[in-house]
Amino acid sequence: MNTLLPICLALVIAIPVTTVSAQHRAKELVEVIFLPEIGPADLDSIQAHLKAYKIDLQVNSTEYDDGLLTAIDFLVSTPNGKGSAQGTVERDKKLGFRYDPSGESEFTLAVGYLEEK
Repeated sequence: MNTLLPICLALVIAIPVTTVSAQHRAKELVEVIFLPEIGPADLDSIQAHLKAYKIDLQVNSTEYDDGLLTAIDFLVSTPNGKGSAQGTVERDKKLGFRYDPSGESEFTLAVGYLEEK
């Protein structure tokens, strides 16, 4: 079963990390979309939560206007590859990444402006 992990302003995951859940997570679809409301603390939280999926998110730079995220430059590393992207953050564009370690998707890792699945 694939799990879609949308990331928004209030990211709260209350799943205890155990060996069993960590092994199960290694096969789940993970998608991160950057939204204007995401602040620096939210980015730190996203990075910490992605560790359970063996994903390293490196944020190289961000731009904010009136407290809203307007641009981001990032690098994502997974056990199956890495990619980077930079761009403007807008509600009608899906800037982020999608990682599917199961091999059931067209691409294992897609980074940048994502199309609908």
